[in-house]
Amino acid sequence: MKCATCGTLPRGGAIIADDMTSAGNALVAFYDALANLWAGSITRAVNGNRIDFAEVSRGAAGAADDTVSTLLATQPFTISAPAADTQDLPAECAVALSFNGVLTGLQEELPGGLVRPKSRRRGRVFLGPWIVGMSNREAVTNRAKVSAANMVRIVDAYTGPFTAAIDGPGRIVNHVVYSPTTALTHAVVGLHCDDAFDTIRSRGEKSVVREERTVSQPPLVP
Repeated sequence: MKCATCGTLPRGGAIIADDMTSAGNALVAFYDALANLWAGSITRAVNGNRIDFAEVSRGAAGAADDTVSTLLATQPFTISAPAADTQDLPAECAVALSFNGVLTGLQEELPGGLVRPKSRRRGRVFLGPWIVGMSNREAVTNRAKVSAANMVRIVDAYTGPFTAAIDGPGRIVNHVVYSPTTALTHAVVGLHCDDAFDTIRSRGEKSVVREERTVSQPPLVP
């Protein structure tokens, strides 16, 4: 498993090893909190999964002139629990965990529909693959959905390690949403998980239930 976030962890000055270790430990805690829900196809071998770290240098023109460094570090980790089910969902069935910065006072879209201010402060990561036990069926319509209990597990898995200070020696980093349009970052203040599966970045139906959390991160320390 290669893990990717939809944000960065900014702090003034150069990135040091402790920053990456602290961020990596938070990511490992997130993935391991869901250990028995990951598909059996995900290895449980010791240090069989990894997190790769690189630095993105933001350019003034947004994504057009951003540059990504070579790998700065790699953190191997182990999924600690076996899959709780012997059957997996199809690999393309993903759950979107969505993040947002402060949206107060922003419009969903400006006249003409080409500029969407709120979208510039939103991001998401697509999670999977999963065991069949990630889902259940809605009683009336019989539609397959992400179970309510597992939506709670996903958002709780995030809020534990990421709302605490992620510290290096006397330093704090925050999880942010990055806008490639404006080349700006926005600290995550909220997140949610819906009960509709995403398949290959396309949602076939509207969600019915949403599990939400607010996030309060410590102030950045230079």
